[in-house]
Amino acid sequence: MTPGMVAQVELAARQKGARPASIFRDIKAKCAAKGVSGPSESAVRRFLAGKAYQRGKIEKRGQPKKVTKAVVKKYTKVLERLRKKAKSKYPVTNGMVMGAAKLAGKVSTRAVTDAAKAGPDGTRFYPARKKLDRTADEEEVREEQAGAWGGRPSSFWTEKIHGVIDNKSFAVPVTPAKKALLQKQKVHGHLRKKSEGILPECVRPKGQRGGIGVPSVNVTACVSPSTGRVIMFHANTVGKKKKGGKWTGEMAKGMYEGPLRTALKRTYGEKAKYRVIEDGDPTGYQSSKGKEGKKNAGIESWKLPPRSPEWNCLDYSIWHEIEKKALRTKKKSCAPKEWLGVLRKAAHGLSVNYAKKTCASLKKRIVATKKAKGKHVKVD
Repeated sequence: MTPGMVAQVELAARQKGARPASIFRDIKAKCAAKGVSGPSESAVRRFLAGKAYQRGKIEKRGQPKKVTKAVVKKYTKVLERLRKKAKSKYPVTNGMVMGAAKLAGKVSTRAVTDAAKAGPDGTRFYPARKKLDRTADEEEVREEQAGAWGGRPSSFWTEKIHGVIDNKSFAVPVTPAKKALLQKQKVHGHLRKKSEGILPECVRPKGQRGGIGVPSVNVTACVSPSTGRVIMFHANTVGKKKKGGKWTGEMAKGMYEGPLRTALKRTYGEKAKYRVIEDGDPTGYQSSKGKEGKKNAGIESWKLPPRSPEWNCLDYSIWHEIEKKALRTKKKSCAPKEWLGVLRKAAHGLSVNYAKKTCASLKKRIVATKKAKGKHVKVD
């Protein structure tokens, strides 16, 4: 019966004393008046007996679903096992999972994968996230240090740490084409249709540093967590002709005793000891000359665990923000010394609120590393 006929049957059935035969005759007469064929009497009787279609009732007729929760659970467990076995050396496919779970031929692969995709955290193919490859020993050190540092309050990392330092090399946009290439590589995606992925304006070039070009500028910067400012932006090397040569312990010693000591004193006043967070760079920061420079300058080093850039605010955010801000300059190209000036201006022009918020996230990053037992965390 059509929805209109069903409505008529429901209306007639609600009438007091209505019988199936009279309801059928009434509907038949109404349908004849409109010039349409009405339902059969048996269809009306089945409907009234609750053995046919009813509005709002869950349909239970037809082939039962084969993709049950148990099937999806089995698919997910087998997928997890195969992924661990693969160790990211090769991708695990749906065909491999269906075969290993002995579901092939029993249920449609498409039906299972569609069911597994359902929900906000559904299983589907995602591009692999790039992460540092750490050894078990490095993960153990990370976990131990996260446990040692994690007990300190959030205020310690913003008020008792005087600076976070790091080194960075920036490619110089010596021509308009080089600058355009640098800008394109900072774009993560586009608002587009699925079919527009290979249009020139929607393509992101591969990140080959050699293609961007030399020369470059290498700097050491220091961010103050309490003031939210880059208090030092010191050039180590500029252009093809290195300023002072390759980064060495002697250069690190000069940086500690000179620019960094001056910046810390200017920001915090004269103190017997300044605390700075830095990585375990053996060439400069942790070299014998570097340690000598820190001692002479009254600087106490808080060394990060191995291969942990997500604990350094410069690494996980600020360097990117400085370069992005510098690339907005109207200059179409820059010489190395000129580009250094643009970068320095961008660094000193960062939002204080942004820098403070970025530095303050260290506490949650340490806690996340402890919880992950030194392994990868989402904020890596």
